[in-house]
Amino acid sequence: MESINRTWTAFLIGGLLFAILGLYSIINPGIGFVTFGLLLGISLIYQGITEITYAVYAKNQYRDWGWILVYGIVSLTFGLYLLLNPAQSAFIVAYTVLFLIMLRSLKAIVVSIQMQALNNSKWWIMLLFGILGFVFSFYLFDYPIATAEFSVIWIGCGILAVGVLLIGFAISIKKNIQT
Repeated sequence: MESINRTWTAFLIGGLLFAILGLYSIINPGIGFVTFGLLLGISLIYQGITEITYAVYAKNQYRDWGWILVYGIVSLTFGLYLLLNPAQSAFIVAYTVLFLIMLRSLKAIVVSIQMQALNNSKWWIMLLFGILGFVFSFYLFDYPIATAEFSVIWIGCGILAVGVLLIGFAISIKKNIQT
């Protein structure tokens, strides 16, 4: 158990890296996806190495240590991909967001038609937002930079949340050491 407890600083550093990257992305979405991809790649590589190290230490204490190892390997692999292909990863994320908005909007239109058939008086609200979302997705296809900035803000929120969770995990390990 002592070997696991020694990893608290690695989780704290990883949490701080994620929190700083998340805040920076939210405050300054114009950093661009290339810079974002590089910074995220570095953070994921660090996190992957930390998770792999933790899994090796934890294998005698936790029966589910294999999932920690898998997560570490996936994080490391994805981090290396982002670091080696930052420009390509930017387009993948931006167009994934676009297609999700488009598909979600089409689904809203289909659901609105089903709602109307069931005599639901609010069907037109679903239809309106479905059409607006669909039109908006085509607008975003014409302006991928706006999509990139929008994505960076929301991804930044997620990264900030992961950073806070890692910091909390590090603090809980540290408290466990002291007791």
